Amino acid sequence: MKHLSLIIITFLFIGCGGIGTRLGKVRLTNRQPEVFTSNSLKGLLQRTQKPSIVLRIPVETSKATTETRFPLSTVYNAIEKELLKGGFTVRDRVLFNELLAKSQTNDYSKIKELTNTDLILEVVDFNTSVEYLTNKYYTTSKRGKIKESTLERGQIKLYGASTEFKVIIVNSNEISGNYKFNYTPCSSALDNCEYIIDDNGKLYINTASGKNKKVVQPYEFIESSFMENFMAQSTRDLINQLKN
Repeated sequence: MKHLSLIIITFLFIGCGGIGTRLGKVRLTNRQPEVFTSNSLKGLLQRTQKPSIVLRIPVETSKATTETRFPLSTVYNAIEKELLKGGFTVRDRVLFNELLAKSQTNDYSKIKELTNTDLILEVVDFNTSVEYLTNKYYTTSKRGKIKESTLERGQIKLYGASTEFKVIIVNSNEISGNYKFNYTPCSSALDNCEYIIDDNGKLYINTASGKNKKVVQPYEFIESSFMENFMAQSTRDLINQLKN
């Protein structure tokens, strides 16, 4: 028994370089979207059965971390697919930019004539380094009772994401809508957010051998499938805002 107690103490207090650890689940609260739609945009959408739209991506839009392991083109393709499903006529963004470059005009009324486009959907911001901090974690007893605990020092840091859209009515050169949507990690019961948590809030997972632990980096929460789903859902939410 003495040897067993020594092993347990070593795991809890020395296993992470003298820092105590515990197994717990992380839960965060979703950040609410920020949305605005002008009356002129609502009127245009009511009058136009299948409005044409083009996705515009400024050169320095993305704030994706350097550790991001997926091409942003997949994200933009996800947006355009949802626009098509939502009943919009989606213009080719590459051809649109080429026409603008050749015309060398900033007059949106002329852009309307050149491209036959009603709306520009601009990705104003795409940020995969949104910090979420908490000192709370949850454990489940053998009887299934959930207990909330608080770290005495340090905080758990996770990275979420956000995207912000701007809608421009081409014919009138009017910024007619702004929309910001958020991806909050560990905000759903379906998220697998059980980790070994040390006193400083660092997160660890067991390796295949079960002997060593690996520090979970914040950016590892942002992966291609999640981000594609997030951007697709954000676009669906945007369409709902535009049409309701």
